[in-house]
Amino acid sequence: MYIAVFQRWRIINKTYAPPPHSYGTSPIDYDTDDDGISDYDEVQMGLNPLSADSDGDGIPDGEEKHLQSLTIELSDESHPAGIFAVTIESEITGSIKENTTIEDCYFDGCISSLIDGSIGVPVDINTSGEFDTAKITFHFDPAALGESKVEDLAICWIDYDNGQLVPFESTYDSETNTVSAMT
Repeated sequence: MYIAVFQRWRIINKTYAPPPHSYGTSPIDYDTDDDGISDYDEVQMGLNPLSADSDGDGIPDGEEKHLQSLTIELSDESHPAGIFAVTIESEITGSIKENTTIEDCYFDGCISSLIDGSIGVPVDINTSGEFDTAKITFHFDPAALGESKVEDLAICWIDYDNGQLVPFESTYDSETNTVSAMT
């Protein structure tokens, strides 16, 4: 009797990105150098997955801030049109793909779903990474603005403690149809 066990098999497109272990890392260890960032993410970030301190400055890669970005597409047909993607860009610790989430919170009890003048859907952004500032960019469909003018758009967050909508100084780019703000 033969018993076959198949675990963690996958098919990859080796021309897209070589597997991290082709850099000398362990194919069975998520984080060969134990710096808190996966081998795959280190390769994508231009770090050395075999060295916990890629730049040799005495700070482990997982504790050092690296310029990264994360984009999520919002494509639920049952939601109001307007915003089709959100991007976060920041110098942040760890891997932004692993420690940061951008979630569509429409119909999720999110009070901002009910605010007059809102364009598209609200999002909830959370991170366990450390950062000083972040650039938040909303990608919008100008056809969904109705009578609103692009220059009147602003990125806001809800201060639940004080019951306020707090606008950030926002910039817009009519060529790329984006509105951005720094936190």
